[in-house]
Amino acid sequence: MWEIALSTTPIQESEKNIIEKIDDGWFGIIASLFSNMFTWLAILGIIILCIAVVITIARYRKRVNGKSKEKIDQLVKEKKYIRGLFIELNDSKENLRYFLYRGKWKKRIIQDFNSVFDDEYGDLLKEVFRDNGDVLFSLGMYSKIDKVIETIEKTRRFLNDVHNDQVEYPSKYQDSMVIFRIYSNKYDEILLPLSKKAEYIKNNYVILSGSAGNGKTNLLCSFSELLFSLKYPCVFMNAKEMENDIERYFEEQLNFLKLVEKHEKCMIAVEILSRLRFRPTYVIIDAVNENNNKEFLEKLPVFLDKLLDKKYIRVLITCRSEYFEARYKKILLENMRHIALYDNIQEQMYSRNAVNRMFDIYSKEFIFNGVLSLFVRNKLSQQLLLMRMFFETHVGTKQIVNDMDYYMLYDKYINQIGEQKQVDIRAFLDKIVKIMTERNDYGFVSDKLISEKDEHIYEKVDGTILLSKTLIHHEDSILKNEEGVIYFVFDELRDYCIARYNLMRMCKSQDDLPEKEQIIQYLDGLFQEEAVCFEGVVNYIYRDYNSRNDEQLCSEIIEKFIKPADVKANGRNYMSNERLKGWGLRLIFQNSQKQLVCEEEYLKYIVYENPGNLLSSLFSFLVLQEKEHGPYSLEILFHFLRDIHDKKVFIKVIDNCVGAFGRDCISHTDFFKIDEELHDVSKEALARFRHFEVIFMMLFKWEGRKKLKEQIKRDCDIDAVKEEIRQQYYFDGEGNDDYY
Repeated sequence: MWEIALSTTPIQESEKNIIEKIDDGWFGIIASLFSNMFTWLAILGIIILCIAVVITIARYRKRVNGKSKEKIDQLVKEKKYIRGLFIELNDSKENLRYFLYRGKWKKRIIQDFNSVFDDEYGDLLKEVFRDNGDVLFSLGMYSKIDKVIETIEKTRRFLNDVHNDQVEYPSKYQDSMVIFRIYSNKYDEILLPLSKKAEYIKNNYVILSGSAGNGKTNLLCSFSELLFSLKYPCVFMNAKEMENDIERYFEEQLNFLKLVEKHEKCMIAVEILSRLRFRPTYVIIDAVNENNNKEFLEKLPVFLDKLLDKKYIRVLITCRSEYFEARYKKILLENMRHIALYDNIQEQMYSRNAVNRMFDIYSKEFIFNGVLSLFVRNKLSQQLLLMRMFFETHVGTKQIVNDMDYYMLYDKYINQIGEQKQVDIRAFLDKIVKIMTERNDYGFVSDKLISEKDEHIYEKVDGTILLSKTLIHHEDSILKNEEGVIYFVFDELRDYCIARYNLMRMCKSQDDLPEKEQIIQYLDGLFQEEAVCFEGVVNYIYRDYNSRNDEQLCSEIIEKFIKPADVKANGRNYMSNERLKGWGLRLIFQNSQKQLVCEEEYLKYIVYENPGNLLSSLFSFLVLQEKEHGPYSLEILFHFLRDIHDKKVFIKVIDNCVGAFGRDCISHTDFFKIDEELHDVSKEALARFRHFEVIFMMLFKWEGRKKLKEQIKRDCDIDAVKEEIRQQYYFDGEGNDDYY
């Protein structure tokens, strides 16, 4: 037994080895693979998921921005967005950069704040009020944005108290407080924009409003293109195109993840993808006032709140300022859970460089290869809507424009809109004016008074510079309600349409002119009712009859309406861009035609009597014309001076030319600078101005007189100029040499 047992042991070991070999062969490998299958599948799934996430992240931005780019390209095609126009002309675009860069640019605000008081008076201010707990003069670089805003506002309140002498201070600094009260305004002018920039950093929700044509759409499109270039997702939408189902429309604009059907899941997907990309998604809605649908307005605040619940979604909206107060303030602010930053970017005066840039951009966009005189550029720059109107009516032209008639431009623009939109726009405008005239209300026309056919015409011309709509509230009525109204976008265009309509109405036939008595009676009626269109209507009628050389009517208009208004205004009624005060002066010089006798008489009245210091305005305007190659020159003034033969009157007139105080008037201290500037204009302009300078030097003494004399002597024979003056001017009873 023992031997048998011993003999079986090697056999068992052999079988075991065979089984082990089988296990280590293909069957073993297969078995091992099957045992690790789930591990491999898990790894593969992770790899596929990572690839899918990367592709989704990349495609998300491209698809979203692709849809937005299509909308912006369409606006470019329609010339509703002109690249560069209204951009970088003020702080609007810069403020939006703070909205974009957020914390990265917070340090800029802190650095600017810390440098506000780094001057002589700031050091003294810090010395006096260093221990005052109500004010800080510096911030730490890592201060939170709420702390930054709070500090800036506290400092502004403190400066206001200083200005109003409402702070306590040591008696030894009493003399310095006068300086502080003056400089507090200077510091506040710096702090106010800093405060606004800080608010742009803090808020995820911004509302911009402004009047028609002041560049809101241009600003949003430009900001969107900045987002595209920095690879930020941007959903650009126009409220007019948004459907009542806002959430579904938004999902379509995202242009990705077709499997996501519910809006809430879509929001979550946007939030996740934005977080993974470390860049928020910007939702931009332009012209929210263009969608009046009741259901849309009810759903809009709910939709915006859902967006803003997500930390990585930021919202930027624009709205017409006229509509905002009437309706959208409640919808976009009061009915929202989230707080918004509201910024009203109204039309403002731009610098000369900014205006020149606008001319360049418009010229390029409308293929205008002509030349505009400085006189025309100055006219157009007074009203940016007028500038747009000019370029729209001069597409592809090469003409040289030395002068411009406003009314011919209005006429050309209206005809062009009628042809482009294929509507009888003249008849429609006349209907609007007729309603205004019958109701003696030249501000608005209720849309209830407009027929369906006329409403269709309005829809076609909406978006032009002719007409627009707004809402007005009737707070004093028994039932408080709001009413849709139509109004002229451009007041001067409205006045032109009103004057033209009423003149035609007075004509007995197309070949007749209105009776002059009837015209004066009509103007007197507008004057008595203090109609807002009165001055504009007078301007058009005067211009029309001036072109007909009608001395009688023009003289009566000047004496009955213009001269009393100028005397009453006492120089307060002026146009800062032209530096030309006085209604009469603006009317006479609005177009460079041969002056009527009544106009010369009015200018003589201005020179001799100087009502409301208008002579200094006339002199400044004529010097400006010399500098800008305008159609007028100082010869107009010399013409009247040569007729003065009373020395006292002569000296008084010369003194009144420069004797008025005001930022828009020329002082004798400006002579040196103007003399230098005219060197680069023309010899004739310089000679005329030096003619006046030498007269002034012969009559008056002042501190800078010697310096000016030395400058003139460099390239001019003063004695020869004096001799010329003695020959042209003489005084009764006195010798020509009897100057100072």
